[in-house]
Formats: sequence, C-alpha cells, structure tokens
Amino acid sequence: MKRYRNIPGIVLLVIAMILMTNEQIPAWISLVILAVAAVLLIINARGNVYFSKAVKLFQSNGDPEKTKAYFEKALDAGIPDQYMIIAASVLLRSSMSVKAKDALEPIAAGSNEKRAAEAKTVLSIYYWFSKDPEKAIALCESAKEGEGRKDRNVYVNLCTYYLGTGDVKKFRENLKEGLAIDPDSPALADFRAVSYILEGNYKAAGSLLTDLLEKATPAFADPYIHLAMVYLYYGEREKAQDALSKARETVFHITSIYSRDDVTRLGAAVDDDWQIMPAVNAIFSDTLSFINGKVPEWEKADEPCHEMEKTHNGLELEEPASISYEDEEEKEDSDDVSTELSESDEEWIRRHS
Repeated sequence: MKRYRNIPGIVLLVIAMILMTNEQIPAWISLVILAVAAVLLIINARGNVYFSKAVKLFQSNGDPEKTKAYFEKALDAGIPDQYMIIAASVLLRSSMSVKAKDALEPIAAGSNEKRAAEAKTVLSIYYWFSKDPEKAIALCESAKEGEGRKDRNVYVNLCTYYLGTGDVKKFRENLKEGLAIDPDSPALADFRAVSYILEGNYKAAGSLLTDLLEKATPAFADPYIHLAMVYLYYGEREKAQDALSKARETVFHITSIYSRDDVTRLGAAVDDDWQIMPAVNAIFSDTLSFINGKVPEWEKADEPCHEMEKTHNGLELEEPASISYEDEEEKEDSDDVSTELSESDEEWIRRHS
C-alpha cells in the first residue's frame, strides 16, 4: 500500500549505514545501496511536492486546471492519508474524479477512525452526484457513528441528502445535532433559515440570514439567494437585487446548488418590470423546488410592474431572530424535495488546507 511506500528506501538506507561500518565489505557496495535508497526516497517524496504546489495554487485561486493536475499527480505518487482526503475533496468539486473516489475508498475502510470518518464524508459526495443517495447517506451515517459525530461536515452533508430525498424530519434532526456541535457554521445557519422558510416563517429566516451575513462572508451563494427570497416575499425589490448581486460574487463549483447562470437569470428578472412578478409567482408556487436549486421557468407579464406591493406589513430585519430552533416543535413535511449538493462543504477544505 502507498502508506508503506517509504519502507524499502528506509530499509536500504539502514543496511547501507550498517555496511559502511564493516571494513570487510567493499565501500562501493555500501555506496550503491545508499544511492538506491536515496533514489527511492526521492521518488516517493514526489507526492508531497505535487501536493504542496497544488495547495498553493488552490489557496491563491491559481489556474484550476494546473491545480487539478498537481492534485492528481499527488494521488498517483502517494501522499499521507490526511493529504489524500484534501486532494480528493478538491478534485470531486472540480470534476467528480473517479481517481479521487478510488483514493478515498481504502481510507474509508481503514482502521484509523478519524481519517475513515473524514474519507467517508468526502466520499459521500461522489455517490450523491452519481445518483446513489442511499450509499451517500449510509457513508455519512457510518461516519457519524464514530469520529464523524464531532465533525460539522457530516451533518452538513446529511442535511443536504435528507432534504434531497424528501425526509424533512431527518433533515431537522441532523440540523439540530450539527448546530449543537458548531452553532457558528454558516452552512448550518443557512440550513436553519431553510427550515424556517419551509414552515413559512420568513420573518425568522430573514432575521437569521441578515445576522449571519453581518458576521460572516460565506463563499457560497445559497444564503444570499435565500435572503433574496425573503425580500421578494415581503416586496422588498431593491434589497432582493442587492442580495442576488452579492450571490453572483461568490464561488461556484459543480457541487453548487445554484449555478452562476441561475443567479444571473434571477437577477435579470428582478431588474425587469416585465419579468419580476411572473418570476416571483413561479418561485413561490413551488418554494421547495426553488430552495433545492430548481429555478423555474416563467413568461413575461402582460403588463409591467414598476413597484412591488409591500406585503405582510413589510419586513423588519433590524431585530435579530429570537426564536431558538432547538426549542421549536418539529413538523412533518410530506412534500417531495429535489436538491443538489450544497456548496457549504467548502468549509471543510478551508479548515484542512
């Protein structure tokens, strides 16, 4: 296995050092063994060199193709498990790499519980996007039975998967567990706002999201889009425009629930007097689908809307949300939900890089 790749070089190095102390053995033999040992160790160190270059490019937003190539070379050459998980995580977000999946499988099945839990969490992304939600959920549930119970990313993934399969009760259970571990996670805070939206509690969702965005700048678009939903619900057109503009400035990957094109189309509709009301009506006629990344189609209106009607007495967001989700009664929701993987797992990459 790759984790033992340095053993032959180290063994030869020890042998060479021992032979050098034996005057009866020609010195050239020791030197040859020493040279072979050095070559083996240098070759096996290539993985760490490739990984270091890839991480520098990733953190500096360098050439994505070059970053991907260096991570793939690092996997091929062999690197420690913790680096393998980081490399695989980045590769899955850029291309759903089979090579990344193959690198994670043995770590997920290994005896190191901490690394296995991390590998299972990242590996679940591959199976989710391979249309195998049962496998994705099983991996995260297995991770949660061990060291993964301490990792917020397990709960972020499970919230995504259960919401995507329509199991809102399980979604809320994992949301509570995740918030108990990391109440400051932007991803989990956004999911909490989603839970409020699913209940029709736009006031609490809006207060929570504005509070979140005052304290943090998430690298994913979801919180801004959900806040735009809240503003549109209350007829606050200009504020919705501003939220969508900020959403366009975030990072988009193949694992993003919304694409940059989606956000651009939404922003154009909110700006257009002929589109805004048809778009709003389409969004709120199927809120669950929109929350989960399914941006609806709409036609232009017969008449323009120059100013949206301020509904529900307007939205007062200056007061932070005082509702505690943990004290809130759970509600069953039988509606089907369709979603894609949330961008929120970027937190994992930043923390481990």
